[in-house]
Amino acid sequence: KQLYDAMEPLLAAHDVDQEIKECALTACAALLSELHTSLSTDQTSRLLGLLLERLKNETTRIIAIKTLSSVAASSSDLDLSPILDESIETMASFLKLQSRSLKQCALEALDTVVTHHGKADSQALYSMVVGELAPLVVDSDLHISHLALRASISALKVCPACGPAVKEHVLPQALVLSASPLLQDLALESLLALLEQMVLSSAVDFSSL
Repeated sequence: KQLYDAMEPLLAAHDVDQEIKECALTACAALLSELHTSLSTDQTSRLLGLLLERLKNETTRIIAIKTLSSVAASSSDLDLSPILDESIETMASFLKLQSRSLKQCALEALDTVVTHHGKADSQALYSMVVGELAPLVVDSDLHISHLALRASISALKVCPACGPAVKEHVLPQALVLSASPLLQDLALESLLALLEQMVLSSAVDFSSL
């Protein structure tokens, strides 16, 4: 409780230095990851709400993405449902922006959050996400392509019902990428893994590939 009382005002404040905001988010990640069982439901909801608020703020969104990813990866028993859908939608929206570092952070976090906390009954949400992932599957940036493919695989594993969206949006991009002479290493591995997962999830017939 003392840790929460010390950190929550700094996490909520808008008139503090950027470094303090970032440190407050780092402390929030540690508290939710390691000590969430010691927090009340209201305290947990408050921290998650503030995390979502910071995720939507341009000056804190990258560190907020990393915080959310850290929390999601470390504690699968922490209920993220109060902010889960909205945070996924928000991170997916970042994929349209020009900043490569923002795209990379968002892709890594999407993969982590969906893998550990994704829900099978969120077809519309994941269909929207894979629609945003598809334009990133290009040979001009193979690392970003690799991350976009991994996030697509995670969405398909968690929610096989989004298979038609993967087939419609991601598969055409993946097939173009497969013909690129630049394709190699992680991007190649992720492309093969996507095709495998699409067959396993019945998103596409093997013969049609």
